[in-house]
Amino acid sequence: MIMGKGISLKTFTVLFAIISMTSVLVVGMLVARFLGVSVRDVAEGITIIAMTLIGYVFISRESRAQKLLLDTLSRVAEGDLTVQISPEMVKTSIKEFKALITNLSKTIEDLKKLNTAVNESTKRMMSKATEIGKRIEALAKNSDQIAANVEKFAYAAQEMSTRAVNISENASKTIEEISKMNTQIAEGIKTLTANLEELKASHETINKANEGVTVLSRDLKSFLEQLRSLRELTGTISGIIDTIRDIADQTNIIAINAAIEAARTENSQGGGSVFAVVAEEIRKLAENSKEMIEKIDTNVQSIISQIDAISNVAGDMMKKADNVTQSIKRALEEALSFANTIGSSAEEFGQASEILERESTARLNNILNSVSELASMSEEISSSAEEINSIIQELTASIKEIDKLAKEVVESGETMRHDMSKITV
Repeated sequence: MIMGKGISLKTFTVLFAIISMTSVLVVGMLVARFLGVSVRDVAEGITIIAMTLIGYVFISRESRAQKLLLDTLSRVAEGDLTVQISPEMVKTSIKEFKALITNLSKTIEDLKKLNTAVNESTKRMMSKATEIGKRIEALAKNSDQIAANVEKFAYAAQEMSTRAVNISENASKTIEEISKMNTQIAEGIKTLTANLEELKASHETINKANEGVTVLSRDLKSFLEQLRSLRELTGTISGIIDTIRDIADQTNIIAINAAIEAARTENSQGGGSVFAVVAEEIRKLAENSKEMIEKIDTNVQSIISQIDAISNVAGDMMKKADNVTQSIKRALEEALSFANTIGSSAEEFGQASEILERESTARLNNILNSVSELASMSEEISSSAEEINSIIQELTASIKEIDKLAKEVVESGETMRHDMSKITV
């Protein structure tokens, strides 16, 4: 019954010594009493030999159990988790051996589960890192498109500035002609007709410039839509970053559990060196992954702030362009309507000459003011284009850094995968 439950090695040694001594004494006493003192020594010797054989048989069985236990520990320490061991597989009566076998069996099962969990976490992390790489490629394409639009804006600003100068010159000439016309009424309808033609020519020039502003406003609107799409794309990267951060935290927890398990194996069975190294590498990888994710998150948030700043600047530019377009359109309509009225009322030119000079000058001054606003807006667009170009350069640098970090995450995952492949399950 005692052997079935298992006894400690120390207890067995003491009991065996006591039983051996008792057996020798009892046999000696019985032989001396019934067979004589001369036979007692022989009987005691035979008893000692018998007890020695019994001890040898017991120790041999326990040695086989010890050898199987040591072989199992050696295979586990080398990373082989396919080995199986249980109390039912080993014949032993030593309580310490039974407890050691039970703990070793549980440790092997726990390490198998840990290996599976680490592999799954590595796969998820590499999958998310690959997805980030794809999103970064899309982000880079959008950045190139934005850069192309900025070049268009810069060109449109230069074109607008040139047309503004032409409009200003034509408007100034028209004002001078109207002033001369008031002092040269004798030239009559001929001079008036010529001036009206110049005014119409100015109208066409201004209208072309106004069309350029309209095109710019439309391009700005398209630019804003692209910025919104870019911001939404960047927002999805933030969600992926949160997922990878969670995976890194889970990997770190798994690494800590692995380190604890390896330490327990080292203390109790004398093995576990490979698992200790793997656990430390997993923990370092988790920390490095978390640091890289934080850097990526910082860069993504910076990109979002820069995109918001660009959106605000582009929105203000679009509003100003619309206001200037409406102002020029109203001024042109009024000027053209007034000029047509003058043309149809040529006979009343003499009476209306002063009104013409006053109102035409006022309207042309309005045009000049609008042109001045247009020139100012052109300068602002040029300045904004430079600012946007600078932001795009920073955005491109950030994208490259994120791409580098994503590649480092993938490389780290491959390294961890390689380390875990050394473990046989």
